[in-house]
Amino acid sequence: MAHVRLQIRDAVLRELQPFADAGFLVSGRRVSNLDESELPAILVAVGKPNERSFPITMGNPAMGGAPTLSRAATLLISGVVSAQESDLDDLLESIAEQVEKFITQDHGGLTKSTLLTETTKEESAIGELPVAAISLDFEVIYHTSANDPSTSL
Repeated sequence: MAHVRLQIRDAVLRELQPFADAGFLVSGRRVSNLDESELPAILVAVGKPNERSFPITMGNPAMGGAPTLSRAATLLISGVVSAQESDLDDLLESIAEQVEKFITQDHGGLTKSTLLTETTKEESAIGELPVAAISLDFEVIYHTSANDPSTSL
């Protein structure tokens, strides 16, 4: 079984399926080397370079029990569109609104909470094509055993 972070990413990809149904590429790619033909796109990743964790129970090593960890990771969701859209700001804000509506609080029971912590907009280019993105960072809290990171508690 995959690490809970990957399970969370996969659950979020399923939650964002309505974007795919509307013609967006919805992908779990962390790096956004997109072709023009792949726009508009929603990119999903879990985890910035640092994840915080701390024990919430100590377990009993004599009984084979490991501590239960509370972990905090960042869920990164970016909407990327052509910057040539005439209503660019409205489109980016609409993407943000829909992402926030689709994201559940527990992602199928995998997390304890999901909280939007930051929203940023940026413009750049893919080759000669100007693109714009809106990125939403969510803090997700989940619990695992210290010796079993693939099972959510």
